[in-house]
Amino acid sequence: MISERVFAVRATAVKCRSFFLGWLVVSALFSHSPSITAQVTVWTQHNDNDRSGWNSKETKLTPALLGSTTVQNGQRVPSLFGKLFVHDLDDQPYSQPLYVPHLTMSVDKKVHNVVFVTTVNNSVYAFDADNKDANGGKPLWHTNVTPRGARPPNVADMNNQGVCSGNYRNFAYNMGIAGTPVIDVGKNAIYFVARTAESDNQFFQRIHALDIRSGKEILGGPKTIAARYEGSSFNAFNENQRAALALVNGVVYVAWASHCDGLEYKGWILGFSASNLGLVSIWNDEPNGGEGGIWQAGQGPAADSAGNLYVLTGNGNWDPGAGDYGMSALKLHPTSQGSLSVNDYFTPMNHAELNEGDTDLGSAGALLVPGTHTLIGGGKEGVVYVIDTNHMGHVNQHPTEFAATFGPQNETHHIHGSPIFFNGGSSKQYLYLWGENDGLRAFRYGETQTAAKSLFNSPIRGQGMPGGFLSGSSNGTSDGIVWALTPAIGDSTNNTVPGSLLAFDATNFAPSGSGATNWMKLLWSSDGFPARDSVGYYAKFTYPTVANGKVYVVGWGGAGKDDCLNSVQTNQCWDYSNPPNRDGQLIVYGSYLATPSIQPPAPPPPSAAQCAKPTGCVVANGSAWFYGITCTGEDVGIKYPGDTCVDNNGNTILCRAGFNGSSTASANWGGSSGPPRFQTASSQNTIEACTTNQAGESNCANIVLDLPTCPSGTSLPSSGGSVCGTGEEFCSEGGKPKCVPSGECSKTPVK
Repeated sequence: MISERVFAVRATAVKCRSFFLGWLVVSALFSHSPSITAQVTVWTQHNDNDRSGWNSKETKLTPALLGSTTVQNGQRVPSLFGKLFVHDLDDQPYSQPLYVPHLTMSVDKKVHNVVFVTTVNNSVYAFDADNKDANGGKPLWHTNVTPRGARPPNVADMNNQGVCSGNYRNFAYNMGIAGTPVIDVGKNAIYFVARTAESDNQFFQRIHALDIRSGKEILGGPKTIAARYEGSSFNAFNENQRAALALVNGVVYVAWASHCDGLEYKGWILGFSASNLGLVSIWNDEPNGGEGGIWQAGQGPAADSAGNLYVLTGNGNWDPGAGDYGMSALKLHPTSQGSLSVNDYFTPMNHAELNEGDTDLGSAGALLVPGTHTLIGGGKEGVVYVIDTNHMGHVNQHPTEFAATFGPQNETHHIHGSPIFFNGGSSKQYLYLWGENDGLRAFRYGETQTAAKSLFNSPIRGQGMPGGFLSGSSNGTSDGIVWALTPAIGDSTNNTVPGSLLAFDATNFAPSGSGATNWMKLLWSSDGFPARDSVGYYAKFTYPTVANGKVYVVGWGGAGKDDCLNSVQTNQCWDYSNPPNRDGQLIVYGSYLATPSIQPPAPPPPSAAQCAKPTGCVVANGSAWFYGITCTGEDVGIKYPGDTCVDNNGNTILCRAGFNGSSTASANWGGSSGPPRFQTASSQNTIEACTTNQAGESNCANIVLDLPTCPSGTSLPSSGGSVCGTGEEFCSEGGKPKCVPSGECSKTPVK
C-alpha cells in the first residue's frame, strides 16, 4: 500500500546551472535498528541479497556535511565534500564497485580498505579505497583474464551477425566483464564471468575466482561455461551476462539475457559452487519457448534467508504449464536434483500486450523489503508491483500496484534503476525510485496511494533512458541520504552522455507552495562545482557505492556537462558510432575533513569590486583625490596603494598603484608624506584593485572612483602637500571626508 502523500524533489538553482529532479517515496511495517559501529562491507551489488541498496552504518556522511557551502564569485558551491581522487582504468566499466575493509594485501603485506572494479577489457582492479598514493599510486593488483591470443568480444562481432540490423549499440565497444562480481569474504574470493573471442572466431564465457588479496586465480578457475536444459544448449555468443552475480548458501548464481533481443536466447540461470566453481544448478525460463531474458539493467537476483531466488523476466513466451515464464516475477527454489523450480510467480494480466510492445517487466530488478515478505519491482510500463512473496498471485490475483513514473505521454516511462528502501523509523520508511523521462520520487511504504499522478507536478525532469540509479546511506535511522547517478543531459540508450552524481536528504520534505506536492532537499551535486567534481561520461546502469565516509563511482572519463552543452551536439556528447576514447575511471568522493592529507581547492578570489571600497574626494576643479582603499567586512583603516588587507574570508585585497590600467611609474601620486592623488580628467576615473586567495590566484578589477566632493576651500596641493590647514588632518570619519583638528579623527587619518 502506498501513501496518498506524494513528494517531489525541488530543483535547487546554482548560478548558471539548474538541476532537474522529481522524487518518489514508500513507508514500512516494521522497526529495524542495525548496529552502526562496524565498518561496512559492500560484497554484492546493491549491498545485500535483499538488493536494498542501503548502507545503514554510515557515520561520516551526513546531510549537514553535504550541505556545507562557500561563496565563490557570487556563486555558492560545495566546500567540505567533493571529488578526492581518480584512478584510471584500461577500458569502460559497466559494473558497480565493491568494497572490503581491512584486507592484508599481498603486494606490500599492509592492511588496506580495498575497492574492486572491472572493465569490459576483462580486467579486474583492486585499489586502496582511501589513498590514491598507496602502492606508489598503482593498483594493489590488476588482473586481465583474457587468454593470450584472444580478445574481448565487441560490437563488431554483433553487427557481423546482424544484431539490431547491424547497428548494435547497447555497448560502446568491448563486451568482456559486464555483470557486477560478487565477493565471498570468508574465502577471500571475487567471482565474475568474462567473455572472450578466440581462434577461429570461437566465443567463450568463463567463470573466474580471484584471490581478493593478490588477484591470482583460485578454486580451480577459470571454468568454461557450458550447459543443457530440457533440450536447449547454452550459447556463449548469444547470451548476454549483464545482471550482477548472486552468492546464496555457497552457490554463485549467474543470469543471462540477450543482445538487443537479437539471435536465439533464453533467460538462463546457472549455479556454481563457491568452493570449486563446479556447475551445481541449471535452469532457464523458456525451455519450450524463447527469449525471457534476465537482465534487470544490471541488478542481480534477490534472495531470501531460505535460499529462494527472485528475478523479473523480460519479453518472451508465457505458458506456465510448459515452464515458460516471460514477463513474470519468479520465486525460484533450489532442488536436490541440481536445478531450480518455480515455487511461485506473478504475471501482469496485460502480459500479452506488454510482450507485444517489448515492454519488459524485467527492465529493472526486484527489491525484497528487509524484514518482510514483500517484493517490490517494476519495468518498462512504469508501474510498480508490491507482491507478497508467500502468495505472489500468479496471473489472476493481482497484487497492489501503482504508477511510479509520470513523464509526458509521448515519452517512455521505463524503470531501469531498481528501487531502494530506507527504514528511518516507524514514521519514516520510504521507497525511492527514478524512472526515465521523469525525476526522482519517494513513496511512503505501507499506506495507500490513489492519486499520485494527478498530485505530482515536477517542474523539470530527466531526459530519456535510463533515469537514475540509486544507493542510500544513513547512520541507523538518522542522517538518511539518497545518492543518484544519472545522465546529466541526453539519452544514454545509444549515446555517450555526461553523468551527474547527486545527493538528497532522504526524509527532509517541505511544502512546495502548491499545496499538493512536497519537495525533497538537494544536498549536493557534482554539477555544482564541475571543475572539481565532474563525473565525466556516464557509465550506463551503474550504481554508486557508499562505504565508510566515501562514495565510489565509475565513469568513462572525458567531458562534463558544460563541455557537452557548449558543443555542436547539444543533446548528446558522443554517438556510439564514434565513441570517445574507451577510457574508464574509478572516482572517489568524500569529506575533506575526514581526509586531512587532502585539502579542498582554494576558492577562487572574489571580485575586487565587491570586497574593496576606494576612499577620497573630488576638489572643486574636478580633479580627484584618491587616498586609499578599505576592505569590506572589517575595520582595518585606510590602506595606501601597495598595501594589503585581508577580508573576513581570508582573501587578500591589494590596491595597486595605477589608474585606468596605468603602471605605478606613470601614475601621479602624492609624495611620501601626503596621500596619493589623481589629477587628470574625469574620464580617467578608476583605480585598479586586486583580490588574491590563499592559493595565490588573483582577480583584478577597475573600480570607479565615485567620490564625494572635498570640503569647501580644499585645493589641490603640490606633491607632499596637505589638503588641510596647519594643525588639521584629513579624516574620512563616517565616509564623509573633512578636515578636523589634529588628533581628533577616530579613524586612521590621512597623513
